[in-house]
Amino acid sequence: MDAMERRNFLKVLSAAAVTTAASGIGTLVEAQVARGGRRGGGPGAGMDTHGLIYYVDGQNRLMWNRHEGVGDGSFRWAEPTNRQVGAGWDFKHVFPGGDGLIYYTDGQNRLMWNRHEGRGDGSFRWAEPTNRQVGTGWDFRHVLSGGDGVIYYIDGQNRLMWNRHEGRGDGSFRWAEPTSRQVGAGWDFKHVFSGGNGVIDYIDGQNRLMWNRHEGRGDGSFRWAEPTNRQVGTGWAFRHVFSD
Repeated sequence: MDAMERRNFLKVLSAAAVTTAASGIGTLVEAQVARGGRRGGGPGAGMDTHGLIYYVDGQNRLMWNRHEGVGDGSFRWAEPTNRQVGAGWDFKHVFPGGDGLIYYTDGQNRLMWNRHEGRGDGSFRWAEPTNRQVGTGWDFRHVLSGGDGVIYYIDGQNRLMWNRHEGRGDGSFRWAEPTSRQVGAGWDFKHVFSGGNGVIDYIDGQNRLMWNRHEGRGDGSFRWAEPTNRQVGTGWAFRHVFSD
C-alpha cells in the first residue's frame, strides 16, 4: 500500500469508527477482501463484498454493514442501522478468511469455522447452522489470515507459525501440514496483521510500523522478501490496527 492508499484507508477507518462507535462496538473484525472486490474464487464468486465491516458489540452480537464510501472516504453506508448477523460471539479471536469465511477461537481453544452466505446484503444466513470445529489447541495471542486458506499465529515462544486450511471451502478438518510450520522468530509485538499477498505488518515496542513479505506463504517455507523487516511508519500507538 503506497502513501496515498494509506491516507485513503485511514479516512475509511475513521468513518467506520464513527459509525460503529454509536452502536457500542466491542471487537472490530476486518472484512479482509481484495481492494476493488473480493478475495479468491470460492462460493459466492462475483458477489459485491467490497467495503464490508463486521464487529462484535457489547451484547456479543456479530454486526454487519457495508461502507459505500470506501472509494473516497465519504460517510455513506449500505444501511442506516448496522444489521445483526450472529449471536453469542464471545470469543478470544475473530478473523476473516475471505469469501465470507469467519474463523474464531473459543474458550476451549478450538478453532471454529463458518461462512456468512448473507454477506452481500447483511442477511442472517450461514453455510452451516452450527459452526464447525477445524482445529484444537489454539491458545495464541495473535491469530491472522494470510488469504487463500493460509493462517498465521504467534505461539508462546514468540514464533510466527504457518499452516493452510485445505478444508476452508466446506469447513472440514483438513490442513496442508499435520504440524504448523515455523516461519519466523522473535515476534513479540503489540499488533500483527496481514496486508494480503504475503505482506505482514506489525507494531513494535517503539510504536514503529514494520513491514515484510512472506515469500514462502505458498508452502510454509522460511523465506522472506527482506532479511530484516523494514520500518514504514512511526508513532503507531493505537488500540486497533488492521488492513484492507
